[in-house]
Amino acid sequence: MNDLKNNSLKIAVIGGMNMDILGKSYAPYVQGDSLPGSIFHRPGGVARNIAAFLRNLGVEVELVCALGNDHIADQLKTACFKLGIGLTYAIQTDYPSPTYLAIHDDAGEVVCAINDMRAMEEMTPASLSAHLEALNMFDACVLDANLSTEALAYLAESLHIPLIADPVSAVKSKRLLPILDKLTALKPNLMEAQALAGEQEMRQSADCLLKAGVKQIFISLGRDGVYYTDGKDCGRIGTKLFPGTTKTGAGDAMTAGIALAIAQGSSVKMTAQKGIYASTCFLESENSTI
Repeated sequence: MNDLKNNSLKIAVIGGMNMDILGKSYAPYVQGDSLPGSIFHRPGGVARNIAAFLRNLGVEVELVCALGNDHIADQLKTACFKLGIGLTYAIQTDYPSPTYLAIHDDAGEVVCAINDMRAMEEMTPASLSAHLEALNMFDACVLDANLSTEALAYLAESLHIPLIADPVSAVKSKRLLPILDKLTALKPNLMEAQALAGEQEMRQSADCLLKAGVKQIFISLGRDGVYYTDGKDCGRIGTKLFPGTTKTGAGDAMTAGIALAIAQGSSVKMTAQKGIYASTCFLESENSTI
């Protein structure tokens, strides 16, 4: 998989970047009480994470996202610049920068979360239109379903480069329904594939999405790897297990590997292999910059 790194390719990633503010209680959670614990901040968001993984793979990346005019925006910009992620086409808004606040109990389970993503409302066809000519010069583009249905439809119609979509969640995945026939590749997990296809069985879901016009499907199966198909070639590729390791982020890493392989013109099987490779590299890394 040496050809997965040190590339001269340019990939655009369009979608959400936010600041995660995460608190973890050291004591059993008690509703309404002030609890001892730890609080930390870190950049997050599906599009931002995919962009960061692409940079780790040696790709030149531009992240098109919404930013506020506040100190959080400054922190997010600094983090991107340290990784070498371009923000040339980011959309400046008057809203607060997208922020996700979550409280975890002493077992690590989320007991409450609030997200303020109002800035994403400014990622409209009108605000994105100025960047289309430049974006069409890239080798591929990743879209995440944090974008509105209108923005996704506009970009799918206006961009004439390979498009890879990440559904983000089962609920948000429905925003991709009108543009399935414009997608070169789609990387859902099983729940997202079922929600999009209206089917419960994995292969039936994949076949339904192919009939809707998607060229290549890569269904992430967690510890069971990935199922891939383009209607001609299909199969499942397993993954290495990492007991006790949090898997959060592995799906975004897989999307990055898939996007790079699509930009390289790889076969559907090789693309799946590169997606697994990228997610495995993330899970193996104890000192990830993500």
